[in-house]
Amino acid sequence: MPKVLLKWRAKPKRTPAFLAALLGTISMAMSAAPLNTDWHVTIAKRTVRIDTHRWQVTLQDGLIVELINNLTGEIHARAGADPLQSLPSGLGVQTGAFDQARELHSVWRQRALDSVHKGDLFPSQHRPYANSLFTCHQSDIHTLSLTYKGLTAGGKEYPDEAFTLRVSLDSQTGDLLLSASGTSPLGGVYGAMVGVANIDRKSVV
Repeated sequence: MPKVLLKWRAKPKRTPAFLAALLGTISMAMSAAPLNTDWHVTIAKRTVRIDTHRWQVTLQDGLIVELINNLTGEIHARAGADPLQSLPSGLGVQTGAFDQARELHSVWRQRALDSVHKGDLFPSQHRPYANSLFTCHQSDIHTLSLTYKGLTAGGKEYPDEAFTLRVSLDSQTGDLLLSASGTSPLGGVYGAMVGVANIDRKSVV
């Protein structure tokens, strides 16, 4: 299950951010600052904002669209314009689009993203959209599950598919952990992506 772990520490050397979407684990290691394990969650239609002592994170349709380090003031992802619809995200379902799937991996090829394409670049990436049924369930005081029923890709709709982001706050460290999962009756599910949009040009990871 893909996971994103949000941590922080001061680093003497930084490298430019270069990922448009993340699959796997991002690690920004933890500081020695005093811990505050409280969080505040705000839900407005399809947007969920989570504020902690360390992080301000905004999620929209299964994507991280804003990410701010409250300890340093660094903006890693800046909220604003809607994310590019060509940005790969959501549930990976392989139903035969092998060439397009290869372009998701720069080992074989790399495809530039643009505002012209509407999700048809990567038809194997089924993503939440405006017609998805969005529900938010809080299983305990520090765990949220954001579920999107009904996904889309390349103009096609998949009403029986579901994508879920699980967000949890570690009460011992103050870290946020985001885990992605999903289901499809078509079979061929090969992954679930924790996507990051609106990465700031000055961001470092």
